[in-house]
Amino acid sequence: MWQGLQVVTFTNSANGTTVMALPNGKWAAILARDGKPLVTWDPPIGYVYPLSIGQSWSTRHKMTSASGSSTDITYSCKVEGRESVTVPAGTFDTMKIVCQSPVQRDISWSIVDHGMHAKQEFQRLANHPQGAGTQQNQLMALNRRS
Repeated sequence: MWQGLQVVTFTNSANGTTVMALPNGKWAAILARDGKPLVTWDPPIGYVYPLSIGQSWSTRHKMTSASGSSTDITYSCKVEGRESVTVPAGTFDTMKIVCQSPVQRDISWSIVDHGMHAKQEFQRLANHPQGAGTQQNQLMALNRRS
């Protein structure tokens, strides 16, 4: 639970940040190692399901940084195709999705059967609340808890 919401958490072992996602896969926040929000989105940001090849959409969000400043953004995505992706956690059937906003560009390979990413390339632009940077993620293990 986070701020009264049931969430799924994804922790980055490299920097200790944790993504707080709703059960539908939409991201509500990224928390720092100390548990304080680095970035939040209202409404939570994410994909429009069910996904299909060629599908595109745009959504509007209020993105708030740790300092409390907020920015209205439009998040635009397109499902570019279906790909088999191999990462340390295994080989997965994925949908390749490219998303952009004025502050970031994100390429994700979303696992069709699990609603999470096998691999992700995330580029923050200079005007992102966390500053410019690039991050690449891959699924190391898949453990499901009831």
